[in-house]
Amino acid sequence: MTCIIIEDQPPAQRILKKYIEDLGSLQLKATFSDPLQALEYLRTESVDLLFLDIHLPGISGFDFLKSLS
Repeated sequence: MTCIIIEDQPPAQRILKKYIEDLGSLQLKATFSDPLQALEYLRTESVDLLFLDIHLPGISGFDFLKSLS
C-alpha cells in the first residue's frame, strides 16, 4: 500500500515516517510540507493512503480533501 505525508511540522513528519517504516506494509512515496506541492504531485501520481494534517498553511486539511477528485 502506498502513502504520502502532508504535514508542515518536521517533528510530526519524523514520527509518521517512523511509524510507516515500523509497519512495513506501507511504502512512503513522498512527504510534503506545502499542500499545493502535494496537490500537484497527486495530479500525476496515485496513492492508497494520505497522512494529512488538519492545520496546514493556507488551507485546512478538510478543504484539501475536498479539492481532490
